[in-house]
Amino acid sequence: MLEGLEVAEVSQSKVSTGVETLRFDPEYFQKQHLADEKLVVERASYFTKFAGLGLKVDASAFYPSIEDYYDQGDLPFLRVADVDSMIDFQACTRIPAELCSWFSTLSRVKPGDIVLTKGGSVARIGLVTEEAAVSRDLIFLNSSQLPEADRVLLYLYFQSGFFNRALIRSSSQTAQPHLTITLVRQLPIFIAGNELKQACLRLVQMSFQARSESLRLAGEAEQTLLRALSLENWQPPEPLAYTRPSRDAFAAGRMDAEYFAPRVAELLNRLNKDGLTLGGVAPARHERFVPGTSGSFEYIEIGGVRADSTAVSESVPSAEAPSRATWHVRKGDVITSTVRPVRRLSALVAPEQDGHVCSSGFVVLQPVAIPAEVLLTYLRLPPVCELLDLHTSASLYPAISEPDLLAMPIPRIDASKQSQVVANVRAAQANRHHAASLLDASRRAVEIAIEQSEAVALAWLEKTVAALNEPVASVPAPCEHRPTPEPNHDPQTTPTSGTTPEDLARNAPGRGQPARGVSPAGAGLHAELDGAGTGAGGANAPGIPAQTVSDTTRPLDATRELATAAGSLTYTEVSERLAVNIVHCLDDVLDANPEDIAITPDWIRGIHSRLAGELFPEWGGRFRVTDVQVGTHLPPPANTVAVEISNFCLDLTERLRHLSHAESIAELLAWVDWRFQWIHPFKDFNGRVGRILLVALTYKLGLPPIDPVNLEDKDVYFAALRAADAGDPTRLRELWLDRLGINPGNGR
Repeated sequence: MLEGLEVAEVSQSKVSTGVETLRFDPEYFQKQHLADEKLVVERASYFTKFAGLGLKVDASAFYPSIEDYYDQGDLPFLRVADVDSMIDFQACTRIPAELCSWFSTLSRVKPGDIVLTKGGSVARIGLVTEEAAVSRDLIFLNSSQLPEADRVLLYLYFQSGFFNRALIRSSSQTAQPHLTITLVRQLPIFIAGNELKQACLRLVQMSFQARSESLRLAGEAEQTLLRALSLENWQPPEPLAYTRPSRDAFAAGRMDAEYFAPRVAELLNRLNKDGLTLGGVAPARHERFVPGTSGSFEYIEIGGVRADSTAVSESVPSAEAPSRATWHVRKGDVITSTVRPVRRLSALVAPEQDGHVCSSGFVVLQPVAIPAEVLLTYLRLPPVCELLDLHTSASLYPAISEPDLLAMPIPRIDASKQSQVVANVRAAQANRHHAASLLDASRRAVEIAIEQSEAVALAWLEKTVAALNEPVASVPAPCEHRPTPEPNHDPQTTPTSGTTPEDLARNAPGRGQPARGVSPAGAGLHAELDGAGTGAGGANAPGIPAQTVSDTTRPLDATRELATAAGSLTYTEVSERLAVNIVHCLDDVLDANPEDIAITPDWIRGIHSRLAGELFPEWGGRFRVTDVQVGTHLPPPANTVAVEISNFCLDLTERLRHLSHAESIAELLAWVDWRFQWIHPFKDFNGRVGRILLVALTYKLGLPPIDPVNLEDKDVYFAALRAADAGDPTRLRELWLDRLGINPGNGR
């Protein structure tokens, strides 16, 4: 009952006279906040204030409503929804520049300035790259006057966990937190050395370049599709007056001129030439979400759809599930907002979002007769969005109904054009991911400099940058076909279906030697199987970001904090510590006599305790005591976990006695891989324990220890686990045959 609670002791004088916010609440005096305060005092020479940098912290004051001027000009008008690490200048509203002259309180920002959201979703950060006007809900700094390396460092520092905590702490403690300019001006500002500033500047420049390339590729995908539809340079008829029979108006139930405009009729004719509909090529998925009473789930709200066709999921406690949380989504689905379709709010569900939940304001489409990337691009074409918008009802909250959306026409698209669109969209996604990874690495370096030292931060960056600079996906030439090489079936090197375990063991490493294929990284493929909300279903643990990390690549939300025995640590820091413990566990396994390795409940608990007990002593090495849901899978109730693990170990022992050929080993390992995750015995880190278990088994069998991390596409692996959950182990067995290098059938 007291798990996660803490007590902080502060003096009365500090509460009554030392708090500018006049707050007296436990959130304000959390131990982490007090530790941050202490760090600033102890390392005072590393911090200054905005005034010390000669910076002005300001915001737009009250100005009259300007909604009537939205999209009537060329000057970007930045609002909260446009700011999230990078500013979305593509999708932001634009207003006439003269409004800033008419209303002196409507402020402008320059390229190089930094904005912070003070209302709505507070503490979002953005670096301005175009001159723009800013809304009342943004705070801005005139950082454009600083050298580029200085303002980039400031931009990264503002996104650090350290500064984010300070910002949130300074906010008003009301129903909806709000930042106050006066208090923000007093926050500590980190001062970095030139070497760190220059290193971060290079990474941020590379990140922005990758993002620009991503936007270019996405735009090229749209242009390719417009050309395929003969809409690229389409000049629709725009007569001043036109007539339609009254029966058409009554049949449509519409009396507005826009609906019957000749340009709309011609567009419909062009798109309807093949008689296909959206519902025909991508039927709606109706997998209804039923919230539980415990745990949390990942939720996609309409506001989470970005202009780059991605959607952000946020963790929501199940007990606080909003009534509009309605549909499960699956990887490869396309979600499109029914509200104000003209805003082009469609997104492709990422693999790590499989099983997440979206708002009832979306229609979830399952592409069955069209590539998901092509469907996504089609739904974002301006002419299509305009057509969808014409079918909305209600004026205050215009939305298109699902039947109307599914009935929208879509023509057949040339296969070569589809391939080109798919290639562009995928390359755009790869560049977008690369941009995020670069930005996250530079942000993390600043955090390490604050928490430890700049020397440690630079060493970490040096180790990380090489992996981040790997080539990003490129776009092949349209209609390019490469011959597929015949597989090598050299009978002297390719195991056959009749290969014995002894044959497979021939190349096993000796005891105590490094095991080929075993990675010391603690957060690879199986990190996505760890938490109470993860596993075979592929969803996430409460409080754990959706994206997995390796020793060099961190999730976008890597600064999220977890309560541990060592204090509040970011997810990245926890992963790094677990990585060290994984190495120790693997060393113990590979130093043991294979015959002495016995997989028992105590052995499994011991591995988990060695892995997580130091950071999480309350539950490290102990089976979970609460029921959980893993995506769509419900693991056994908590009160049966001990029995399930005992039966699992007994079953494993018996199966080990009856191995007869190589394929039976693949079947055994596939069963272990699935069954352990199906039971989901621990509160967290099940994936890591399962990984060590599999390495131990392969070593016990005299095989080269096989580490599942990065052996195949993780999407394929999770799909195989879900199929096994549904009673079909074939795909997982085939994966293990491939991992072992076994080519079943025909003696080859």
